[in-house]
Amino acid sequence: MKKPVFWNSIAIYLLLYNNILLIISLIIALKTVVEGNGTFGSDVWYQIFVYLIYIIEIAGLMTGGKKGYIISILFIPFIFLMYIYPPMMVSMFPKMLMLAFRVIEFASMIYLVISPESRAYITKKNE
Repeated sequence: MKKPVFWNSIAIYLLLYNNILLIISLIIALKTVVEGNGTFGSDVWYQIFVYLIYIIEIAGLMTGGKKGYIISILFIPFIFLMYIYPPMMVSMFPKMLMLAFRVIEFASMIYLVISPESRAYITKKNE
């Protein structure tokens, strides 16, 4: 069975979005350190950790197969962390805009994991 068409398009969007956020957060952190206004604190490391978790999850979904699917399901609880304790990046953008992006992102990720096409692809691929 072929991989569902929507998988790559949604996953690539999410991967690019989180890679861009990761790069921006690193630039902001380095700028803060260079200007002498702060250090690499726990907020910076937490923010980097959150985006890396997203990237791992999306890469697992893109590779497909049972391993990628299981990795994605295992990392979903970490994503809830971001909604409870958002990284400093969220404070830079208007809250409603960032919330809208995150809701769309979360819904599309859940759809990738639980959609009937995805489940059919996973079961057929491993037979």
